[in-house]
Order: sequence, then structure tokens, then C-alpha cells
Amino acid sequence: MMFFILMLSAYVAMASKPAEDCPTNADILQLKDVCKSSTNVNGADCAPFETRRSQGCFETRFYPRRFWVDIKLPWGRKENSILDYVKTLDGYRNGHNDMDLHLNFTYPIAYNFKFTRKERIKFVLYNYYIPVAYQDDPPEPYHPKAMVYISAAFVAYIKPYSISIDVDFKIEELNSKFDELIKELRKAHVYDFEWKRRIFFVYCTPDRKKCRLEVVLLQNRMVPPAPLDVVCNPDTTPHALECHKGESMTVDGSNGQVEERKYTKVYVVYTYVVKERFKFALKRIQNYVDGENEASAKMTKLLPNVTFHGTVGGAAIQGVAAVLKDGQSAPKPTNNKVKMFHHEAVKLYVLAFGGEVKNYKETYTMYYHRLCMMLDDAHKSYIKDLYVTLEYSGRKGGHQRHEVAVLAMDS
Repeated sequence: MMFFILMLSAYVAMASKPAEDCPTNADILQLKDVCKSSTNVNGADCAPFETRRSQGCFETRFYPRRFWVDIKLPWGRKENSILDYVKTLDGYRNGHNDMDLHLNFTYPIAYNFKFTRKERIKFVLYNYYIPVAYQDDPPEPYHPKAMVYISAAFVAYIKPYSISIDVDFKIEELNSKFDELIKELRKAHVYDFEWKRRIFFVYCTPDRKKCRLEVVLLQNRMVPPAPLDVVCNPDTTPHALECHKGESMTVDGSNGQVEERKYTKVYVVYTYVVKERFKFALKRIQNYVDGENEASAKMTKLLPNVTFHGTVGGAAIQGVAAVLKDGQSAPKPTNNKVKMFHHEAVKLYVLAFGGEVKNYKETYTMYYHRLCMMLDDAHKSYIKDLYVTLEYSGRKGGHQRHEVAVLAMDS
């Protein structure tokens, strides 16, 4: 049983070797020596996968839908609290389930770290792969905090290491391994990964003397965005508004590439979100458009809908804005919380994506970091710590286009 606790306290140890040696590093335990196969009939059941690509120090794998059981482990509490949770899954494996079955040991042992908004570890999901013989009808655990679930098929980027068992665990050491994988992915111009979800798999020999740790980042493929000519066209998108499209100076951004876009004669009204919900800021902007201005005039608002987020002078800022059609003659707002902005020319670096956005902040933050990595690797200069979101999407289920953008330094 202490093995599980020690695995949670694993200290990652790997000698520095050239990238080209990584895939065939003899010091790393090979999966063929752990998992059951035609050449290793006494091996353990392992979650099946298909290797789609091996490149440098990482490989890309596809995992099909399979049943697992997990339990949430508290983080930063007393060790015996964690031990109680681990015992629960060990008990499940040893017959404490609704079929009274004793299940074989399987691999990988999977740990899924969940983080708070401040990027601190909140808890860890400890996962046990259901043996092949019971995948069609897995036994249910008796413990209410253990749960059988079926994982959707997924693609993952994986980098292996040798590990030693050491109770003096440092999470910073594990995080550095994820940073190494991210570095390898960026070197290969791979950016479609979930940078905030950090998972690791563990495999060991039966005597536990040699173990393999795999650092795992899940692939998050970008849904292609609807073209601007579609989302801004009333014939293809019901109730579509007129758009300020700007001038694309490079690609159209529909295939996951960064688009360099120039806007001329930009007139916007904006307001900050300060200790309140976005809906109140949106209401102030809409009130201005509806006539809450010095001329009591109704204005024409263009797509995209704009929000901005960032840090200025160490202070976090966020707000909403509206692009005006006839901004050069726009009257001043009567609400002192609504401001006006005009610029003759603005250049943005834009990353567009499609699909429905369910978690607004998490989704846009992920694409913002992806955009920054792509620009940094292309040696582009842009204003850091400030980004805008541009929304063109109409009704739910219709043509979807979302954009995250940063301001070019030579704008």
C-alpha cells in the first residue's frame, strides 16, 4: 500500500541527454516490459493507445474510449488523509465493489492535477484503469467518493522519464518536466494542447524497482472558424450585423494560423468592468448606442463585439467596447463611465477559432497563451499582458467565429 503513497511522493529524476536520444533512452522503462502482449503474457493490463507520431523527445498518442475509476485526493493535507483515499481504490480493486470482484493491477496509474484560478493545486484525481475483462460491465465501487466513468477518446502529447521513489517530493520538479514538454512541442510548432491541465502516467515493473513516468498534455484541436464573409452576411447568418472586417495582411486565420490584420479609422466606445458583472458594462455600452449621449442619437454598432483584458501598471483591467459605424460624428457619452477612442490605423495579430464557447474566461485565456507562443516563436513584437476578444457569432448553433488578438508593437 505504501507504494501508492510513494508514487504520489515521486521525485522525478532524469539525466540530461540530447533530444535525439530521448525516444530510445535505455534508462527509461519500456512499456513492452510492463504491459501484457503476445511477447509478455504475464504483463499487466494497460490502457490501449495508438502512437500516431514520435518526434524528438515526445510522441503523439490516440487513446480510445475506456472505463476508469477515480477518486479525488486532497492536496496539501496530512498524509494519512491521502492514504485513506488511496486505500479506497485499493479496496475497490481487492473486492470492495458491487460484484465482490478482485481485479488485477493495471497501468497506467494516472494523476490528473486540478488547479485554482491562481494556478495552485486544488486537488488530484487518482485514476485506475478498469481491466479489459470488465470493460463492458465494470463493477461499481461502494465508496461514495469513488466513481466509475468512461473517458472520451482523446489525443495526448507525452514525454517519458525514469523516476525513483522518494518521499521528499517537490511539485516544482514535476512542473519543470511539463515545461520541458511544452518547450519540445513549441520547437516542433505544435500549439494545440491544454496548457493548464497537467496529467502524469506511471508504469512500474512487478517488483517496483524500476518505474516510468509520462508527462501528459491533452490535445485541444481548434474548431475551424466560420469565415468573416459568412458571419457578416445576412444571407448566410440570420440577423447578421455589418462588420468592420479590417484588412487581412497575411492569411485569413481559418486554419489555425496567426493573421496580421490592419484596421483603419477605428471609432469605439468602451467602459471598464470594475467589481461588477460584465452585463452591467454591456448595458452601459448598449445605452449609449440607444441614445444615452449628448445628441440623444441612436448609433449603429458594428461587429465584432469587443472585450479587453490585461494588466497595466501591475493592476488588472478588463472592459467591453463597441465599434461604431459613423464614429467620426459620434456624440459624446453622457455617462462618465463610458469613454470614446479613435485611431486612424491599428494593427492586430489575430487567432480565430470556431465552436461554442462554454467557459468564456478559460477558453479565451487558453487561446491567448497559444497566440503568444506562436508570436514569440515567430519573433513578432506585440504589446504583452493585454489582449482583446472579438466576437462575431450569431445565435447558438449558427455560424461560429471567435477571435483573440494582441496589438502589434508597430501599430
